[in-house]
Amino acid sequence: GTTWHLTFGGIRTNTHTFATSLEGLYAPGGVGSHGVGSITYVAYDGTVAAEQSCERARRIALQPLPEEQVQREQRRLQGHLRVKSEDGLLPAQVKKRIREIMTEKMGYVKNESRMCAALDDLSEVRETMLPRMGLGSTSRNWNYDWVEAMDAEDMLDVCELTIRMSLQRKESRGYFFREDYPYIDNKNWLTHTVAARVGNEVTFEHTSAAQKYGPPNERDDFLTADY
Repeated sequence: GTTWHLTFGGIRTNTHTFATSLEGLYAPGGVGSHGVGSITYVAYDGTVAAEQSCERARRIALQPLPEEQVQREQRRLQGHLRVKSEDGLLPAQVKKRIREIMTEKMGYVKNESRMCAALDDLSEVRETMLPRMGLGSTSRNWNYDWVEAMDAEDMLDVCELTIRMSLQRKESRGYFFREDYPYIDNKNWLTHTVAARVGNEVTFEHTSAAQKYGPPNERDDFLTADY
């Protein structure tokens, strides 16, 4: 189970420095290396990640940040700093709805119909719930609602991408199971699926999966297994 969890997908993490394949992001502890680890693991990993992050910050300290990008991000974050209207929603309510959709339609057993329905539901959340989302207070001090509002927006992006990636993979593997494609397909899907955002569109690329600990399984279909 732990192995499946660690190879389920996502960004790659260097387990010595805890730097990820996303520049500037570090993933220590149970997030990045040891699965469900002990406090000792998390403390050690966190220390190493912090040291690496500080070293990177010192290297780039003299490099100017793109001003337009900084201003755009400031506008995005400050745009959430508004009080909830009388008929509005708190960020926690929006997040709860997102979790309900993913639990109902993106559990261990998936199929194309449910995943497409989940995309429709998330689109409705984005169009009808996000605009109504507001905070209990506009204080900038310890305002957890503000953090939750940012999180809700990010959750929508990540959940939509997860579903689109799952629709791409037309097979079942490990604990990724599709009723409409119930068998392993090594002929076509012994690959990594990499997504990238280009403008408002998401593109997909399929790259060969490195067989680090054993030769590739050349069977075309799980049903051909003779054991």
